[in-house]
Amino acid sequence: MWASDITPVTGKWRIETVEINGPVQIGEVRLAAGDLVVADDTGVCFIPRDVVLEVLDAAEQKAKAEAVRCKRPTGRSRRPPRLAPWHQARRSSA
Repeated sequence: MWASDITPVTGKWRIETVEINGPVQIGEVRLAAGDLVVADDTGVCFIPRDVVLEVLDAAEQKAKAEAVRCKRPTGRSRRPPRLAPWHQARRSSA
């Protein structure tokens, strides 16, 4: 479940639990218990449980390659990207 805040609005007295850890269909994507869901304000990515380690490995390799490309000839890295205002507020309150 995705919420725009830390805790979604309560569904008490309005919803009923039918199943826990059962499969879910969202559009054309089927999710199962144990699948990894990564989400932010730009989108959502569903990664099946059986390929999570492969995806993690590929993501780490891509991050390393990007870090190499972002190095300046002097060896200094580029300035880090500016954080969105909501992210800065969350970081300072943590």
